[in-house]
Amino acid sequence: RTMNRKTNKYPNGYAPKISYWTNKLSETSNLEEKYFILGKIKYFTSREDERVQRLLRNEYRDGEEILRHMGG
Repeated sequence: RTMNRKTNKYPNGYAPKISYWTNKLSETSNLEEKYFILGKIKYFTSREDERVQRLLRNEYRDGEEILRHMGG
């Protein structure tokens, strides 16, 4: 299976980005910055959820394929 560009760009998923922006949120008291940072956290959390769902679907398909080859 080949890895796409996004997989290579974020080998650990979006967790490092979420962690970075979460730390930034705790460092600022500026309300405008907080709104901006919350938008970043929401974006990367959504992307991570999509990535995990995609991985789960791929694992399910791989399992189904293995069972077919085993005669199940």
